[in-house]
Amino acid sequence: MKLQVDGKNIIVVLEDNAAAKRLIDMLPAEINLNDFNHTEKIGYFKNKLTGDGAPRGHAPKAGDVCVYVPWGNISVFYKDFRYTDDLIYLGHVEQGLDILSTQQSDFKVNFSIEH
Repeated sequence: MKLQVDGKNIIVVLEDNAAAKRLIDMLPAEINLNDFNHTEKIGYFKNKLTGDGAPRGHAPKAGDVCVYVPWGNISVFYKDFRYTDDLIYLGHVEQGLDILSTQQSDFKVNFSIEH
């Protein structure tokens, strides 16, 4: 998956699970991300992300992309965080995490699939 912020590319390698496949079906999309808890950037697609059929529970590391099931949002962690049953792992940022982590306010991100 490719994320673009101000013309800069962020590359995410997605997991092979039901939640990641549902995310792919929602792309391309542009959403706003904002900082949450000085640990992650979060945002909401037009339709809520769900975790049905995907393994729940994850201890995110910097670069992990997850669904937070109670809110249905996408989370891109730029710092490690503790384990929670409410996260579903979607994939990991392979390139460009610094582009996300240095954003200071709400910002637009274009999500697309690279084949």
